[in-house]
Amino acid sequence: METLARVYEKARNALEYRADNLIRRAAIERILRRRILLNKNPKSLSENLLTELNWAKYLSLEEIKKAKRGDLEKILVKYISYLNRGVPQEWIVKIASSTIIFC
Repeated sequence: METLARVYEKARNALEYRADNLIRRAAIERILRRRILLNKNPKSLSENLLTELNWAKYLSLEEIKKAKRGDLEKILVKYISYLNRGVPQEWIVKIASSTIIFC
């Protein structure tokens, strides 16, 4: 599964030329966009996000162990709450991904 994720990410990045500093953010956006449709639980979203970022080699196992999962969950709780208020999902995903990249 990891190899497939890595190949998929390389192909996506080749198709959507982006600066190196935006590649991880774009991956976070894609993962969140897909995952929020299926599950709006911040705890499982954060675990799935970290897992997929590891599969695609955006994060190493050491980085995942050091990740502040509580902070990531708080960010997701904050932005997912806006879905119920009529804020467009695309806006939420973009803002959440920019916040997560620095977390």
